[in-house]
Amino acid sequence: MTTGDSGRHGNWEKEVTSCGRLSVLPSLEPLFTRKLDVLEVIEGRNARFDCKVSGTPAPKVIWSHFGKTFNSLHFIQISFQFCYIEGGRHSLILSHVTNDDEGFYTVTARNVHGEAESSAELYIQEPRPAISSQMCVYKYTRMLESTRGR
Repeated sequence: MTTGDSGRHGNWEKEVTSCGRLSVLPSLEPLFTRKLDVLEVIEGRNARFDCKVSGTPAPKVIWSHFGKTFNSLHFIQISFQFCYIEGGRHSLILSHVTNDDEGFYTVTARNVHGEAESSAELYIQEPRPAISSQMCVYKYTRMLESTRGR
């Protein structure tokens, strides 16, 4: 249900009828409407965790990784980590990830009515070496040589 469902509702199809008024109020305690997803990122690339949280008053959101906390003020940089807020959507962006960035990330939303958490793991993959054009030529030449002997 959403606040758009507020109004008069009833069941008038049968002999017995009922009528009532429904009021849908926004959640007071923090509630994650989009939780964190597990990420797999190649070393050296950027990783971005996204979530969406509701609550009244708007919850304060805190990100953490192995006890290290990132406060999500509108847009801040702390050694290549960014926290970003836009309309209830919260993001943690990690630039140029390394193996040290791997592990569980937790986002905690708090207001006067309560607290909610969402966690997900970040996996770092080793970068794949680019195949040089010389290597391709070498393999193609070897393949031609092996077919000539047949």
